[in-house]
Amino acid sequence: MINHSSTQIKDFQIKSNNYEIFDAVTEIELQRSFRRINIILLLTAVILIASGFFLVLNAQPKHIPKKTVKPHLEPISLVIGQPTAWVNNENFVYDGFYVQTVSDRVLIKFPVNMGNKIRAAVRIGVIVNVSGVITTNLIGDKEMKLVKLNTDKEAIYTNKTNPKQSKAKQTIVKSEGKITQIQIDKEGKINGYILENKLILRVPITVGEQLRNIVIEGSTISYTGVNRVIAEGEVSSKLYDVVICKTITVNGNEFLVKQ
Repeated sequence: MINHSSTQIKDFQIKSNNYEIFDAVTEIELQRSFRRINIILLLTAVILIASGFFLVLNAQPKHIPKKTVKPHLEPISLVIGQPTAWVNNENFVYDGFYVQTVSDRVLIKFPVNMGNKIRAAVRIGVIVNVSGVITTNLIGDKEMKLVKLNTDKEAIYTNKTNPKQSKAKQTIVKSEGKITQIQIDKEGKINGYILENKLILRVPITVGEQLRNIVIEGSTISYTGVNRVIAEGEVSSKLYDVVICKTITVNGNEFLVKQ
């Protein structure tokens, strides 16, 4: 009986030792598996980050070199004829004159800052040679952008510059009057109001268009603003004075026109 018991104990110890060896091996294998999984996850993360960075770089707008736009060549034409009449702009400052040729009538346009010089050189009825670029205006008439003017006494080349404003101090004017005519530009947009006292109220086109159905002929309008001062080189026909409006009031409603 005693020998049999010791054999059972020995067998139990052998089994117990076998179990312990199996458990250690399994743990090592699991650790190796975990390491492999971690390495795979790390490599996957690196690949994803690299792919995202590559996509971001490709998503950036590529620099496209700007195409150099060559200036459009405009042919110069020569017109010979007699000046017949002067033309002024919406502020009644001279900016052109008509020339009658043998077969046609052409409107010659020049920068307003050259009005004084050209008015002194051109005489109505005396033949001139005019060089410039001919176009057709909105009403279908021939129009020339002046480049060179030859008279019997001198040659004048156009020189468009920013006119220097007069040093005269501008004073605020405030008054009212009755609108006799709505002034529009070449495109039919409202840019001013002509009053019965030969005064023009100048407003920006954006303002004039917003007030198209509010400010009409026959309305009484109150205003504040400054008188437009003739710049250096300009010549006014003096038919109208121009007030650059700051505020206007119609039907009891006051509007800010210019800051």
